[in-house]
Amino acid sequence: MVSYQEAGKPFYPTDHCGVLRVVSDAVQPRYLAHVLQSAGRKARFSRDYRASIDRISSLSIQAPDINAQRRTIERVEELEMNIINAQRELDNLSERRNEVVAQFLR
Repeated sequence: MVSYQEAGKPFYPTDHCGVLRVVSDAVQPRYLAHVLQSAGRKARFSRDYRASIDRISSLSIQAPDINAQRRTIERVEELEMNIINAQRELDNLSERRNEVVAQFLR
């Protein structure tokens, strides 16, 4: 699992969790997080096959120019917002369904 944290936000790594910091303007951090997530799936990282430093360092990734990365992340964030909104709608519909069923059970 890969997650993105804003710079300066406190984060406390554990024995099964580490930190990578992007120190180059050539790579957009959110883009890198998604690329690493995808590469980890391809490498089949899991609880049993951990993403160790050696295994991560063996990964090779390609990144397009920074503008293409930004466009990609903008689209991904747009889709993620659509997913959040759809989930809210599903939750609301589920609640409404439960209310209707409850009325008939009274």
